[in-house]
Amino acid sequence: MIKFFRNIRRRLLRENRFTRYLIYAIGEIILVVIGILIAVQLNNWNQSDKEEKLANQYLKNIQFDLNQDLESLERVETLVNDRRRAATSILNSLDSNDYKNPGVFLFQVDNAGRYGIPQRARATYEDLIATGNIQFIPKSTREKVTAYYRLDDVMQSNQELQKVRVFDRYLPYAVSAMPLGAQRWIYIIQDTNADPSKYPDSIVPFAEQTLRALKNESEVKDALKAVIRGTWSEDRLIIRHREEINKLLQHLKT
Repeated sequence: MIKFFRNIRRRLLRENRFTRYLIYAIGEIILVVIGILIAVQLNNWNQSDKEEKLANQYLKNIQFDLNQDLESLERVETLVNDRRRAATSILNSLDSNDYKNPGVFLFQVDNAGRYGIPQRARATYEDLIATGNIQFIPKSTREKVTAYYRLDDVMQSNQELQKVRVFDRYLPYAVSAMPLGAQRWIYIIQDTNADPSKYPDSIVPFAEQTLRALKNESEVKDALKAVIRGTWSEDRLIIRHREEINKLLQHLKT
């Protein structure tokens, strides 16, 4: 093809038809430019297609992560409710200087200090930020995803604050008040998922000793109340967090 066009140019020059040669040369240049533009446009289309596929895969991964977060929230909610019930029950026992069941009482003393950090699925979002690929996500979706993970950061900060309330304020009292024999029994109960209300006689003196030790601590009630207040804050944030997850999931599915 190149040889064909070269022969045409030579023939026009031999025949001294310079004007026609010039027009032809300009036309040839225009064709080359058009060819380049077409190639660039095709390349852009291919690149856009790759970016769209990459963005769609990221969004599918985010949906998976959000569903993981919903499951994590359910586990957190269970822990929060158990912690609140336990702290409330211990306060009642301290006020009445009694308990209904020594096994349950010991179990509640431990449960009020039981705390678990939820595992959040953030790998996809962190990869989007680290690689800069978040730019390929449509703007409206990108803003919603970013807003959600900002809320996730707030919840994590709240969880850290509650951990301080539990570990720094209440848990030291529980550990020092409860005899090692009682702690060992609770570990077995938790490990076997047994019913703490069905206790051996050897547990009774442990419960009595624990109650006396807690009553002798002047600040233990304030520590328990701080644990309870913290669960209220967690409740509100869990509700909001779940709502934001469901809204974002709905947006991603449309």
